[in-house]
Amino acid sequence: MILSRRNLLASGAAAATVAAVGGLRFAAGAPPALVVYDSRHTDSLAFARSIAAPRIDIAREDANFWRAVRSVEVEGTVVGLTGWSDWVLVRGMLEEKGKRLRREARAGRLFQWTMG
Repeated sequence: MILSRRNLLASGAAAATVAAVGGLRFAAGAPPALVVYDSRHTDSLAFARSIAAPRIDIAREDANFWRAVRSVEVEGTVVGLTGWSDWVLVRGMLEEKGKRLRREARAGRLFQWTMG
């Protein structure tokens, strides 16, 4: 990565987002069973890397018809930091599996959410 003002500001924004949502991610006390993130956004990638749990990167899920999200069987809490349109798609798929929204908050231009 080339160090530029833009990259420096993006890294600072990512760190601030992780710090802001970091204290909220384990509200129920147990670590999540799954993390959904979008590697196209540095703050989402940093969020996913800060949690030791299985992960699904939705950056290219549209290319395989969302197969990873549709086929996952997860017991427990699912957390994510994604854009709005991806969040709407993932939420619908997880609701079909019996998951319900526990928390949703805007984190800059992304949305941090928890389903269980």
